[in-house]
Amino acid sequence: MIRKNFLSALSVAASTLSLSVAAWTSDALGQEKNTLNVVQAAVVNMLEPDFESARPSLRISSEIVEAITKYVWDGKNYELHPGLAERWEQVDDYSWRFYLRPGVEFTNGEPLTAEAVRFTKDVYMENKRSGPPLVGDLEIKVVDDLTFDVITKVPNLPTVPAQLSFLYVYPPAYFAQVKTQGFGNAPIGTGPFMLDNWQKGVAITLKPNPDYWGTKPEISKVVYRSIPDDMTRVAELQAGSADVVADLSPTLAPLVEALPEAEVKRIPSQRRIFFFVSAKHKPTDDVRIRQAIAHAIDRNAIVNSLLAQDAVPLKGIFLPGEIGYEASFEGIPYDPEKAKALLVEAGFADGVTIDLHFTQDGSVMEPYVAQAVQAQLAAVGITANLDSAAQSIMIQKYGAGDSTGMSLASYAPIYADSSFLVSRAYFASTSRYGGYLESDDKRLDEMGAAANLTTDTDFRQKTYAEIEKHVIVDKAYWVPLYQLVDSYGVSKKIDWDPRPDQNYDFGAASVR
Repeated sequence: MIRKNFLSALSVAASTLSLSVAAWTSDALGQEKNTLNVVQAAVVNMLEPDFESARPSLRISSEIVEAITKYVWDGKNYELHPGLAERWEQVDDYSWRFYLRPGVEFTNGEPLTAEAVRFTKDVYMENKRSGPPLVGDLEIKVVDDLTFDVITKVPNLPTVPAQLSFLYVYPPAYFAQVKTQGFGNAPIGTGPFMLDNWQKGVAITLKPNPDYWGTKPEISKVVYRSIPDDMTRVAELQAGSADVVADLSPTLAPLVEALPEAEVKRIPSQRRIFFFVSAKHKPTDDVRIRQAIAHAIDRNAIVNSLLAQDAVPLKGIFLPGEIGYEASFEGIPYDPEKAKALLVEAGFADGVTIDLHFTQDGSVMEPYVAQAVQAQLAAVGITANLDSAAQSIMIQKYGAGDSTGMSLASYAPIYADSSFLVSRAYFASTSRYGGYLESDDKRLDEMGAAANLTTDTDFRQKTYAEIEKHVIVDKAYWVPLYQLVDSYGVSKKIDWDPRPDQNYDFGAASVR
Protein backbone atom coordinates (compact mmCIF):
# COMPACT_ATOMS: atom_id res chain seq x y z
CA MET A 1 0.00 0.00 0.00
CA ILE A 2 2.81 2.39 0.92
CA ARG A 3 4.67 1.58 -2.28
CA LYS A 4 1.50 2.25 -4.28
CA ASN A 5 1.19 5.65 -2.61
CA PHE A 6 4.77 6.40 -3.63
CA LEU A 7 4.14 5.55 -7.26
CA SER A 8 0.97 7.62 -7.23
CA ALA A 9 2.86 10.58 -5.79
CA LEU A 10 5.52 10.21 -8.46
CA SER A 11 2.88 10.30 -11.21
CA VAL A 12 1.33 13.44 -9.75
CA ALA A 13 4.79 14.99 -9.50
CA ALA A 14 5.44 14.42 -13.18
CA SER A 15 2.15 16.03 -14.19
CA THR A 16 2.68 19.00 -11.91
CA LEU A 17 6.21 19.47 -13.20
CA SER A 18 5.02 19.74 -16.81
CA LEU A 19 2.43 22.35 -15.88
CA SER A 20 4.86 24.34 -13.76
CA VAL A 21 7.57 24.47 -16.40
CA ALA A 22 5.13 25.71 -19.04
CA ALA A 23 4.47 28.77 -16.92
CA TRP A 24 8.10 29.93 -16.89
CA THR A 25 9.34 32.67 -19.22
CA SER A 26 12.67 33.03 -21.01
CA ASP A 27 14.04 35.61 -18.57
CA ALA A 28 14.45 32.98 -15.85
CA LEU A 29 16.81 33.77 -13.00
CA GLY A 30 19.22 31.05 -14.05
CA GLN A 31 20.02 32.84 -17.33
CA GLU A 32 22.26 35.43 -15.62
CA LYS A 33 25.90 34.68 -16.39
CA ASN A 34 28.14 33.26 -13.63
CA THR A 35 25.30 33.35 -11.10
CA LEU A 36 24.50 30.31 -8.99
CA ASN A 37 20.79 29.97 -8.19
CA VAL A 38 19.97 27.70 -5.26
CA VAL A 39 16.58 26.57 -3.97
CA GLN A 40 16.05 24.79 -0.66
CA ALA A 41 12.99 23.70 1.29
CA ALA A 42 13.23 25.59 4.58
CA VAL A 43 12.71 29.31 5.10
CA VAL A 44 15.64 31.25 6.56
CA ASN A 45 14.85 33.73 9.33
CA MET A 46 18.32 34.69 10.59
CA LEU A 47 21.92 34.53 9.36
CA GLU A 48 23.65 34.53 12.75
CA PRO A 49 25.48 31.18 12.85
CA ASP A 50 26.26 30.98 16.57
CA PHE A 51 22.62 31.63 17.51
CA GLU A 52 20.74 30.13 14.57
CA SER A 53 22.53 26.85 13.99
CA ALA A 54 19.73 25.08 12.13
CA ARG A 55 21.22 23.68 8.93
CA PRO A 56 19.08 25.67 6.41
CA SER A 57 20.44 28.92 7.89
CA LEU A 58 23.94 27.75 8.82
CA ARG A 59 24.70 26.46 5.32
CA ILE A 60 24.28 30.07 4.09
CA SER A 61 25.66 32.10 7.02
CA SER A 62 28.83 29.99 7.14
CA GLU A 63 29.70 31.30 3.67
CA ILE A 64 29.87 34.78 5.25
CA VAL A 65 31.08 34.24 8.84
CA GLU A 66 34.02 31.92 9.49
CA ALA A 67 35.08 29.80 12.46
CA ILE A 68 38.42 29.25 14.16
CA THR A 69 38.80 25.79 12.65
CA LYS A 70 36.87 24.11 9.84
CA TYR A 71 36.09 20.72 8.41
CA VAL A 72 37.22 20.12 4.83
CA TRP A 73 35.69 17.52 2.53
CA ASP A 74 37.99 16.42 -0.30
CA GLY A 75 35.61 13.87 -1.78
CA LYS A 76 36.93 11.04 0.40
CA ASN A 77 37.89 12.39 3.81
CA TYR A 78 36.17 14.80 6.19
CA GLU A 79 38.92 16.26 8.33
CA LEU A 80 39.61 19.19 10.64
CA HIS A 81 41.74 21.93 9.09
CA PRO A 82 42.88 25.44 10.02
CA GLY A 83 40.25 28.15 9.61
CA LEU A 84 40.78 31.63 11.01
CA ALA A 85 43.46 30.03 13.18
CA GLU A 86 46.44 28.96 11.09
CA ARG A 87 47.71 26.56 13.76
CA TRP A 88 47.23 25.42 17.36
CA GLU A 89 48.89 23.35 20.05
CA GLN A 90 48.10 21.90 23.47
CA VAL A 91 50.14 23.83 26.05
CA ASP A 92 49.34 21.76 29.13
CA ASP A 93 46.57 19.59 30.58
CA TYR A 94 44.20 22.54 30.87
CA SER A 95 45.05 24.87 27.99
CA TRP A 96 45.36 25.05 24.21
CA ARG A 97 46.98 27.91 22.27
CA PHE A 98 45.61 29.13 18.92
CA TYR A 99 47.40 31.42 16.46
CA LEU A 100 45.21 33.57 14.18
CA ARG A 101 46.03 34.35 10.58
CA PRO A 102 47.68 37.79 10.29
CA GLY A 103 46.17 40.53 8.14
CA VAL A 104 42.60 39.18 8.05
CA GLU A 105 39.83 41.79 8.17
CA PHE A 106 36.05 41.67 8.45
CA THR A 107 34.30 43.15 5.44
CA ASN A 108 33.51 46.32 7.42
CA GLY A 109 37.24 46.91 7.98
CA GLU A 110 37.53 45.70 11.58
CA PRO A 111 40.64 43.54 12.10
CA LEU A 112 40.46 39.91 13.14
CA THR A 113 41.98 39.79 16.64
CA ALA A 114 42.11 37.51 19.65
CA GLU A 115 39.84 40.01 21.40
CA ALA A 116 37.23 39.45 18.67
CA VAL A 117 37.38 35.72 19.46
CA ARG A 118 36.96 36.35 23.19
CA PHE A 119 34.05 38.73 22.53
CA THR A 120 32.33 36.19 20.28
CA LYS A 121 32.70 33.38 22.78
CA ASP A 122 31.09 35.56 25.48
CA VAL A 123 28.16 36.35 23.15
CA TYR A 124 27.91 32.69 22.25
CA MET A 125 27.53 31.65 25.88
CA GLU A 126 25.15 34.49 26.81
CA ASN A 127 22.69 33.90 23.99
CA LYS A 128 19.97 31.31 24.36
CA ARG A 129 21.10 29.50 21.29
CA SER A 130 19.71 26.64 19.26
CA GLY A 131 23.07 24.87 19.14
CA PRO A 132 24.86 23.09 22.01
CA PRO A 133 27.01 25.00 24.53
CA LEU A 134 30.74 24.50 24.43
CA VAL A 135 31.83 21.42 26.34
CA GLY A 136 34.04 21.80 29.40
CA ASP A 137 33.18 25.43 30.22
CA LEU A 138 35.86 26.81 27.96
CA GLU A 139 37.46 30.17 28.76
CA ILE A 140 39.18 32.37 26.17
CA LYS A 141 42.28 34.21 27.40
CA VAL A 142 43.86 36.82 25.11
CA VAL A 143 47.65 36.45 24.84
CA ASP A 144 48.29 39.12 22.19
CA ASP A 145 46.51 40.52 19.12
CA LEU A 146 46.78 37.27 17.16
CA THR A 147 47.12 34.67 19.92
CA PHE A 148 44.65 33.31 22.44
CA ASP A 149 44.48 30.42 24.87
CA VAL A 150 41.51 28.16 25.50
CA ILE A 151 41.36 27.22 29.18
CA THR A 152 39.32 24.17 30.18
CA LYS A 153 37.99 23.19 33.61
CA VAL A 154 38.66 19.53 32.95
CA PRO A 155 42.05 18.08 31.97
CA ASN A 156 43.05 16.91 28.51
CA LEU A 157 39.78 17.77 26.77
CA PRO A 158 40.54 16.31 23.32
CA THR A 159 37.77 18.05 21.41
CA VAL A 160 38.79 21.71 21.83
CA PRO A 161 39.97 22.21 18.20
CA ALA A 162 36.87 20.42 16.90
CA GLN A 163 34.55 22.49 19.05
CA LEU A 164 36.04 25.71 17.71
CA SER A 165 34.84 24.73 14.24
CA PHE A 166 31.51 25.95 15.59
CA LEU A 167 32.79 29.24 17.02
CA TYR A 168 32.01 31.69 14.20
CA VAL A 169 33.79 34.97 14.86
CA TYR A 170 32.06 38.39 14.83
CA PRO A 171 33.43 41.93 14.42
CA PRO A 172 33.03 43.21 18.02
CA ALA A 173 32.23 46.88 17.34
CA TYR A 174 29.60 46.07 14.70
CA PHE A 175 27.95 43.32 16.72
CA ALA A 176 27.86 45.49 19.86
CA GLN A 177 26.04 48.13 17.82
CA VAL A 178 23.43 45.96 16.06
CA LYS A 179 23.05 43.09 18.59
CA THR A 180 21.99 39.53 17.74
CA GLN A 181 18.87 40.31 15.70
CA GLY A 182 20.56 43.06 13.73
CA PHE A 183 23.53 40.85 12.97
CA GLY A 184 21.20 38.05 11.94
CA ASN A 185 19.60 40.38 9.39
CA ALA A 186 22.88 41.86 8.09
CA PRO A 187 25.86 39.64 8.98
CA ILE A 188 29.46 40.82 8.60
CA GLY A 189 32.27 38.28 8.44
CA THR A 190 35.62 37.30 6.99
CA GLY A 191 34.36 34.57 4.65
CA PRO A 192 34.58 34.08 0.88
CA PHE A 193 31.18 35.74 0.39
CA MET A 194 29.39 38.77 1.81
CA LEU A 195 25.72 39.68 1.94
CA ASP A 196 24.64 41.70 -1.09
CA ASN A 197 20.88 41.81 -0.66
CA TRP A 198 18.14 40.10 1.34
CA GLN A 199 14.52 40.39 0.34
CA LYS A 200 12.87 38.66 3.29
CA GLY A 201 10.69 35.82 2.10
CA VAL A 202 12.00 36.15 -1.47
CA ALA A 203 15.75 35.74 -1.90
CA ILE A 204 19.14 36.05 -0.22
CA THR A 205 21.93 37.24 -2.52
CA LEU A 206 25.64 36.88 -1.76
CA LYS A 207 28.59 38.34 -3.64
CA PRO A 208 32.31 37.52 -3.38
CA ASN A 209 34.40 39.15 -0.67
CA PRO A 210 37.03 41.01 -2.76
CA ASP A 211 39.52 40.98 0.12
CA TYR A 212 39.11 37.36 1.14
CA TRP A 213 42.27 35.94 2.70
CA GLY A 214 41.88 32.53 1.04
CA THR A 215 41.11 31.33 -2.48
CA LYS A 216 38.57 33.75 -3.94
CA PRO A 217 35.30 32.35 -5.33
CA GLU A 218 34.85 32.00 -9.09
CA ILE A 219 31.10 32.52 -8.80
CA SER A 220 30.02 36.18 -9.19
CA LYS A 221 26.75 35.85 -7.30
CA VAL A 222 24.82 33.25 -5.30
CA VAL A 223 21.04 33.61 -4.98
CA TYR A 224 19.22 31.45 -2.40
CA ARG A 225 15.46 31.00 -2.39
CA SER A 226 13.27 28.96 -0.05
CA ILE A 227 10.61 26.89 -1.83
CA PRO A 228 8.89 24.38 0.48
CA ASP A 229 7.14 22.45 -2.31
CA ASP A 230 9.33 19.63 -3.66
CA MET A 231 7.82 19.58 -7.13
CA THR A 232 8.17 23.33 -7.59
CA ARG A 233 11.89 23.13 -6.78
CA VAL A 234 12.38 20.49 -9.46
CA ALA A 235 10.35 22.54 -11.93
CA GLU A 236 12.76 25.44 -11.33
CA LEU A 237 15.70 23.19 -12.18
CA GLN A 238 14.13 22.09 -15.45
CA ALA A 239 13.22 25.67 -16.36
CA GLY A 240 16.81 26.81 -15.79
CA SER A 241 15.88 29.20 -12.99
CA ALA A 242 17.65 27.00 -10.44
CA ASP A 243 21.11 25.47 -10.66
CA VAL A 244 21.09 23.54 -7.39
CA VAL A 245 18.05 21.96 -5.76
CA ALA A 246 18.73 21.03 -2.14
CA ASP A 247 16.60 18.65 -0.07
CA LEU A 248 15.63 16.58 -3.11
CA SER A 249 13.08 13.93 -2.09
CA PRO A 250 13.44 10.30 -3.21
CA THR A 251 10.12 10.50 -5.05
CA LEU A 252 11.38 13.21 -7.39
CA ALA A 253 14.95 12.08 -7.96
CA PRO A 254 13.92 10.00 -11.04
CA LEU A 255 12.45 13.13 -12.61
CA VAL A 256 15.74 14.99 -12.21
CA GLU A 257 17.68 11.99 -13.56
CA ALA A 258 15.53 12.17 -16.70
CA LEU A 259 16.44 15.81 -17.37
CA PRO A 260 19.12 16.11 -20.08
CA GLU A 261 20.72 19.21 -18.54
CA ALA A 262 20.70 18.12 -14.89
CA GLU A 263 21.88 15.28 -12.67
CA VAL A 264 21.31 13.91 -9.19
CA LYS A 265 24.30 14.12 -6.87
CA ARG A 266 24.14 11.94 -3.77
CA ILE A 267 26.35 11.79 -0.71
CA PRO A 268 26.00 9.79 2.52
CA SER A 269 25.29 12.40 5.17
CA GLN A 270 26.20 12.48 8.83
CA ARG A 271 22.52 12.37 9.75
CA ARG A 272 21.20 9.12 11.15
CA ILE A 273 17.53 8.23 11.64
CA PHE A 274 16.48 6.23 14.69
CA PHE A 275 13.76 5.58 17.23
CA PHE A 276 14.38 6.41 20.85
CA VAL A 277 12.22 4.38 23.20
CA SER A 278 11.11 5.71 26.59
CA ALA A 279 12.49 3.87 29.60
CA LYS A 280 10.51 6.14 31.93
CA HIS A 281 6.93 5.36 30.91
CA LYS A 282 5.01 2.09 30.85
CA PRO A 283 5.01 -0.31 29.09
CA THR A 284 8.36 0.52 27.48
CA ASP A 285 10.03 0.96 30.88
CA ASP A 286 10.49 -2.83 30.64
CA VAL A 287 13.69 -3.50 28.68
CA ARG A 288 12.12 -6.65 27.20
CA ILE A 289 9.45 -4.54 25.49
CA ARG A 290 12.13 -2.23 24.09
CA GLN A 291 14.14 -5.20 22.84
CA ALA A 292 11.00 -6.72 21.31
CA ILE A 293 10.41 -3.49 19.41
CA ALA A 294 13.98 -3.60 18.09
CA HIS A 295 13.67 -7.25 16.98
CA ALA A 296 10.36 -6.50 15.22
CA ILE A 297 11.77 -3.80 12.91
CA ASP A 298 13.21 -4.83 9.54
CA ARG A 299 15.33 -1.81 8.60
CA ASN A 300 16.57 -3.43 5.40
CA ALA A 301 13.01 -3.83 4.12
CA ILE A 302 12.22 -0.20 4.97
CA VAL A 303 15.26 1.09 3.12
CA ASN A 304 14.78 -1.16 0.09
CA SER A 305 11.05 -0.48 -0.31
CA LEU A 306 10.90 3.21 0.53
CA LEU A 307 14.31 4.84 0.25
CA ALA A 308 16.36 2.90 -2.32
CA GLN A 309 19.52 4.94 -2.95
CA ASP A 310 18.65 7.56 -0.36
CA ALA A 311 19.58 5.64 2.79
CA VAL A 312 21.97 3.04 4.20
CA PRO A 313 20.69 0.64 6.91
CA LEU A 314 22.29 1.16 10.33
CA LYS A 315 22.91 -1.39 13.07
CA GLY A 316 24.56 1.03 15.49
CA ILE A 317 24.96 4.70 16.32
CA PHE A 318 28.44 5.42 14.95
CA LEU A 319 29.40 5.76 11.29
CA PRO A 320 32.61 4.50 9.64
CA GLY A 321 35.50 6.78 10.56
CA GLU A 322 33.97 7.87 13.87
CA ILE A 323 35.58 6.89 17.16
CA GLY A 324 33.51 4.04 18.56
CA TYR A 325 32.56 2.51 15.21
CA GLU A 326 32.98 -1.26 15.08
CA ALA A 327 32.39 -2.94 11.72
CA SER A 328 31.54 -6.18 13.49
CA PHE A 329 28.78 -4.66 15.64
CA GLU A 330 25.47 -6.40 14.87
CA GLY A 331 23.12 -4.54 17.19
CA ILE A 332 19.71 -6.19 17.63
CA PRO A 333 18.88 -8.12 14.45
CA TYR A 334 15.46 -8.43 12.85
CA ASP A 335 13.89 -11.49 14.48
CA PRO A 336 10.08 -11.39 14.76
CA GLU A 337 9.93 -14.72 16.60
CA LYS A 338 12.33 -13.42 19.24
CA ALA A 339 10.17 -10.29 19.52
CA LYS A 340 7.08 -12.42 20.21
CA ALA A 341 8.95 -14.49 22.82
CA LEU A 342 10.08 -11.34 24.63
CA LEU A 343 6.50 -10.06 24.76
CA VAL A 344 5.36 -13.35 26.33
CA GLU A 345 8.24 -13.19 28.81
CA ALA A 346 7.23 -9.64 29.76
CA GLY A 347 3.63 -10.73 30.41
CA PHE A 348 2.07 -9.51 27.15
CA ALA A 349 1.23 -12.76 25.39
CA ASP A 350 -1.92 -11.13 24.00
CA GLY A 351 -0.06 -8.12 22.70
CA VAL A 352 0.75 -4.62 23.91
CA THR A 353 -0.14 -1.07 22.82
CA ILE A 354 2.34 1.82 22.59
CA ASP A 355 2.57 5.29 21.06
CA LEU A 356 4.68 6.01 17.97
CA HIS A 357 5.52 9.70 17.56
CA PHE A 358 6.86 11.47 14.47
CA THR A 359 6.99 15.06 13.20
CA GLN A 360 4.64 16.58 10.67
CA ASP A 361 7.18 18.99 9.19
CA GLY A 362 10.33 16.86 9.26
CA SER A 363 11.54 14.67 6.43
CA VAL A 364 9.00 14.01 3.67
CA MET A 365 9.60 10.30 4.36
CA GLU A 366 8.66 10.29 8.04
CA PRO A 367 4.96 9.38 7.63
CA TYR A 368 5.85 6.51 5.28
CA VAL A 369 8.54 5.18 7.61
CA ALA A 370 6.20 5.45 10.61
CA GLN A 371 3.47 3.53 8.76
CA ALA A 372 5.92 0.82 7.66
CA VAL A 373 7.19 0.34 11.21
CA GLN A 374 3.62 0.32 12.51
CA ALA A 375 2.85 -2.61 10.20
CA GLN A 376 6.00 -4.50 11.25
CA LEU A 377 5.19 -4.06 14.93
CA ALA A 378 1.61 -5.26 14.39
CA ALA A 379 2.96 -8.49 12.91
CA VAL A 380 4.47 -9.46 16.29
CA GLY A 381 1.61 -8.24 18.49
CA ILE A 382 2.58 -4.63 19.18
CA THR A 383 -0.14 -2.09 18.37
CA ALA A 384 1.43 1.31 17.64
CA ASN A 385 -0.82 4.36 17.81
CA LEU A 386 0.59 6.98 15.45
CA ASP A 387 0.93 10.52 16.80
CA SER A 388 2.35 13.46 14.87
CA ALA A 389 2.92 17.12 15.69
CA ALA A 390 5.09 20.03 14.57
CA GLN A 391 8.81 19.52 15.08
CA SER A 392 9.01 22.42 17.57
CA ILE A 393 6.33 20.80 19.74
CA MET A 394 7.96 17.39 19.59
CA ILE A 395 11.37 18.76 20.60
CA GLN A 396 9.84 20.46 23.64
CA LYS A 397 8.20 17.17 24.60
CA TYR A 398 11.46 15.26 24.14
CA GLY A 399 13.43 17.77 26.22
CA ALA A 400 10.89 17.57 29.04
CA GLY A 401 11.07 13.76 29.05
CA ASP A 402 7.35 13.58 28.31
CA SER A 403 7.41 11.35 25.23
CA THR A 404 5.84 7.95 25.73
CA GLY A 405 6.43 4.80 23.69
CA MET A 406 8.80 5.33 20.78
CA SER A 407 9.71 8.47 18.82
CA LEU A 408 11.17 8.82 15.35
CA ALA A 409 14.07 11.26 15.42
CA SER A 410 17.34 12.15 13.71
CA TYR A 411 20.83 13.14 14.74
CA ALA A 412 23.81 14.81 13.06
CA PRO A 413 26.83 16.14 14.96
CA ILE A 414 27.57 19.85 15.22
CA TYR A 415 31.26 19.01 15.38
CA ALA A 416 32.68 15.73 14.14
CA ASP A 417 33.67 13.97 17.31
CA SER A 418 31.83 11.14 19.03
CA SER A 419 31.85 13.09 22.30
CA PHE A 420 29.18 15.39 20.88
CA LEU A 421 26.76 12.50 20.59
CA VAL A 422 27.67 11.05 23.97
CA SER A 423 28.01 14.13 26.16
CA ARG A 424 26.12 16.99 24.61
CA ALA A 425 23.49 15.52 22.39
CA TYR A 426 21.40 12.60 23.47
CA PHE A 427 22.97 10.18 25.91
CA ALA A 428 24.09 12.19 28.95
CA SER A 429 21.28 12.57 31.47
CA THR A 430 22.60 16.08 32.23
CA SER A 431 22.30 17.18 28.60
CA ARG A 432 19.58 19.59 27.61
CA TYR A 433 18.86 17.14 24.78
CA GLY A 434 18.59 14.31 27.32
CA GLY A 435 14.98 13.66 26.34
CA TYR A 436 16.37 11.75 23.36
CA LEU A 437 17.53 9.18 25.88
CA GLU A 438 14.43 9.01 28.10
CA SER A 439 16.39 7.42 30.94
CA ASP A 440 18.47 8.59 33.88
CA ASP A 441 21.29 6.14 33.28
CA LYS A 442 24.17 7.07 35.55
CA ARG A 443 26.33 4.23 34.23
CA LEU A 444 26.07 5.81 30.79
CA ASP A 445 27.13 9.17 32.20
CA GLU A 446 30.17 7.58 33.84
CA MET A 447 31.30 5.84 30.65
CA GLY A 448 30.75 8.99 28.61
CA ALA A 449 32.73 11.18 30.99
CA ALA A 450 35.62 8.72 31.02
CA ALA A 451 35.86 8.64 27.20
CA ASN A 452 35.18 12.34 26.60
CA LEU A 453 37.90 13.65 28.90
CA THR A 454 40.96 11.83 27.65
CA THR A 455 43.24 12.00 24.63
CA ASP A 456 43.85 8.24 24.74
CA THR A 457 42.35 7.24 21.38
CA ASP A 458 42.43 3.50 22.09
CA PHE A 459 40.57 3.99 25.37
CA ARG A 460 38.02 6.26 23.68
CA GLN A 461 37.44 3.71 20.91
CA LYS A 462 36.90 0.88 23.40
CA THR A 463 34.62 2.91 25.70
CA TYR A 464 32.46 4.40 22.95
CA ALA A 465 32.01 0.90 21.54
CA GLU A 466 30.85 -0.22 24.99
CA ILE A 467 28.44 2.72 25.09
CA GLU A 468 27.02 1.68 21.73
CA LYS A 469 26.38 -1.86 22.98
CA HIS A 470 24.83 -0.52 26.19
CA VAL A 471 22.46 1.85 24.38
CA ILE A 472 21.49 -0.37 21.44
CA VAL A 473 21.60 -3.95 22.79
CA ASP A 474 21.67 -4.14 26.58
CA LYS A 475 19.13 -1.38 27.24
CA ALA A 476 17.59 -0.85 23.78
CA TYR A 477 17.17 2.88 24.39
CA TRP A 478 17.71 3.51 20.69
CA VAL A 479 16.64 1.51 17.63
CA PRO A 480 18.84 2.60 14.70
CA LEU A 481 17.16 2.66 11.29
CA TYR A 482 19.34 4.19 8.60
CA GLN A 483 21.89 6.79 7.60
CA LEU A 484 20.44 9.38 5.24
CA VAL A 485 21.92 9.91 1.80
CA ASP A 486 21.50 13.55 0.81
CA SER A 487 20.33 14.12 -2.75
CA TYR A 488 20.73 17.30 -4.78
CA GLY A 489 19.47 18.17 -8.23
CA VAL A 490 22.33 19.97 -9.98
CA SER A 491 22.61 21.63 -13.37
CA LYS A 492 25.34 20.07 -15.49
CA LYS A 493 26.75 23.54 -16.14
CA ILE A 494 27.76 23.76 -12.44
CA ASP A 495 31.01 22.21 -11.18
CA TRP A 496 30.21 21.51 -7.53
CA ASP A 497 29.98 18.51 -5.21
CA PRO A 498 27.95 18.28 -1.97
CA ARG A 499 29.41 17.71 1.49
CA PRO A 500 28.40 15.14 4.13
CA ASP A 501 27.62 17.89 6.69
CA GLN A 502 25.00 19.50 4.39
CA ASN A 503 26.89 22.80 4.17
CA TYR A 504 27.19 24.22 0.68
CA ASP A 505 30.76 25.63 0.45
CA PHE A 506 30.06 27.40 -2.85
CA GLY A 507 33.43 29.14 -2.65
CA ALA A 508 34.74 26.02 -4.40
CA ALA A 509 32.02 26.01 -7.10
CA SER A 510 32.28 27.26 -10.67
CA VAL A 511 30.23 27.55 -13.85
CA ARG A 512 31.45 25.33 -16.69
